[in-house]
Amino acid sequence: MLIVFQNLFIIYDGWIFWNYATAALYVKIDMNLSEIAYKDAVFISMYKFVDGPLTPGILIAKKKNFLSMKFRLILQGSTVEFVTRTHIEYVKDIEIHEEGVTANMLDVIRAGLVFHLKESVRCHTLEAREDALVAKIFRKFSKSSKTNYT
Repeated sequence: MLIVFQNLFIIYDGWIFWNYATAALYVKIDMNLSEIAYKDAVFISMYKFVDGPLTPGILIAKKKNFLSMKFRLILQGSTVEFVTRTHIEYVKDIEIHEEGVTANMLDVIRAGLVFHLKESVRCHTLEAREDALVAKIFRKFSKSSKTNYT
């Protein structure tokens, strides 16, 4: 079913943004599964991770989204390239622009460490643990005369 929606977005020149708010804890994030199953951007809520409180959310997006002509990107803010009495030129490189307005670097570093911790544990370890817990629960409930999960 998701492939159907994906194809509709491709046909109508849309973008696919995925919210991995909770799933990012447990699954591998792959922006390019295949040519027809890809993501233009992913949102991650780092505060939901182990040791993640106070960390900022993360947007992982393909650079082509920001360079396309689908919308006019108005980069304004604290990242100024050049100023005269009548003109202000803002930095056009999206990465440099966004780094210039990053708020709390310690929390950004913490988010990186939290993500590194998640990657070191590995998704398959979490999935195996989850499967073991589910199997244990079903074994316990299957012994009860009040439940029927067969």
